[in-house]
Parts: sequence; structure tokens; C-alpha cells
Amino acid sequence: MAKLVTPPRYVPAERGTWTADEVRSFLRTAAEDRLHAAWRLSLYGLRRGEVLGLRWDEDVDLDAGTLSVRRARVLVEVTVIEQEPKTRNGVRTLPLDEALAGALRALRTTQARERLAAGEGYEASGHVVVDELGAPVHPEVVLRRVRAAVEAGRAAADPSARGVGTRPCR
Repeated sequence: MAKLVTPPRYVPAERGTWTADEVRSFLRTAAEDRLHAAWRLSLYGLRRGEVLGLRWDEDVDLDAGTLSVRRARVLVEVTVIEQEPKTRNGVRTLPLDEALAGALRALRTTQARERLAAGEGYEASGHVVVDELGAPVHPEVVLRRVRAAVEAGRAAADPSARGVGTRPCR
């Protein structure tokens, strides 16, 4: 009987991309957000897990202006694990542009101040994206924060402007 049924054809949904104006609007809105550098990394093409897997000492070389992607911090069921990137080409070294390098320098300065303020309560995880006490940020927290930043950007934008989605922070 199943041989007589024609299965529905799979048509993948089109994923919209942001225009340059939408990116600028988002970055203006998110400029004061603690995760501003993480948003820039996502817009640079890194997946959420790759951004969360970055470590200062091993992956970020601000003097050379490079960033190496070697691991991803991802949510598997209810557990956060570190693993290699999704594909073989996922392991890569990228040049940093001035805007991204500046955002990373600012983040490092902020984290140094937080480390001093927290004293022994600071967890020196070494990750680039951490909370105010140095603990790596949970992947779901990042998703909630980017959604909130996108919504704030929509609210501030021209009502006739096309809405932006969270695809860049996949």
C-alpha cells in the first residue's frame, strides 16, 4: 500500500541573510552588550559553538591578528561538551579585522577588571566568552541573549525595515 503513496517533496526553507544596514543596526544596538565580541565573531562566520569554544591563550593572537578555531562547546541533550568542529574544514585560522580585534581587546580588558573585582571567586576558565565570574557561558544563554539583542534592534529600526533573524548566531 505504501508503494502507491508519493512522499512529499522536501523543500528547504530559504534562510535570509542580513543586509549591511541590518548588520550595522544590530552592532549599534548590541555595542554595550557584554557579549558584543561574541556577536562580532558570529557575524565573522563562526558557529555559536565555535565562538564558545575559543580560548584566549590557545586560539586568539591579537599581536599577530589571527584567530584559530579548534573546538566547539555544544549542548548535547542537557550536557555541554567540547568537541572538534562539525567538519574537517571547521579547524581553521582566520585573520582578524580591526573592528573584531578591537572588540576582543575591549573584552579582555573588561574580563581583567572583573577578575580583579571577583578575587578568588573568579573562575579562570581561559575561554573567551565567559560570564562576570569567568565561567564559560552556556550555549542557551547565548541564544537567549542574541534573540533579545535582535529584538531590541528591530524595535529601534525603521518599522518599514526588513526584520533580522538570529541566523548569524547559529
